[in-house]
Amino acid sequence: TGTFDRKTTDPLQVQLEIAQGTFQALETKVILGRAQKESLWGSIALQTRHAFGFQKASRQGRTESAEALDLYMRGRHELSERTVPTALRAIDLFKRALTVDPQFGLVYSAIADAQFVLMDNSYRPASDLILEARQNAERAIRIDPDLAEGHLSLAAVHQALWDWHPSEDSYAKALKAGPKLARAHRWYAGFVTQFGRFDEA
Repeated sequence: TGTFDRKTTDPLQVQLEIAQGTFQALETKVILGRAQKESLWGSIALQTRHAFGFQKASRQGRTESAEALDLYMRGRHELSERTVPTALRAIDLFKRALTVDPQFGLVYSAIADAQFVLMDNSYRPASDLILEARQNAERAIRIDPDLAEGHLSLAAVHQALWDWHPSEDSYAKALKAGPKLARAHRWYAGFVTQFGRFDEA
């Protein structure tokens, strides 16, 4: 086993660490969970906050609540299916996360993304969903002006309204704040393709 004397207040970084294969040194007791009422992911997220350290500073748009993080991750999983039923389930999970931590800015951007999924499936009038998506994206940015996901959601709002310059500005802010956010690169590539900027895409 290994020991770690670093700290983090950004449990979402744990997901990246898992993906990179650095989770193997975590002690078995962490994987077993703290209490039965906590999900496995929630327990790992909470305890790894103290077991691992990262260079990245904490931000207001994140959370230290294992329960809120668990609800957010479950919602993101549902949203990846991109259907109306899964988007509605995702929104319900996101709203539950906000009852636990109202300042969890990532959740507001996720709700905005879910509203675009509903729009793509013609669930409600596009104008209503775009307005709600904008309100949620802007709420995320108010909580944390450096939240890449918030700027990315706002970029999508501007793009849906054909406001090209504000959209590109928001994409630039998202990429600057989150240079490793794959979704930002993918969405921006689709954006510039509209204008024949294929090499850049």
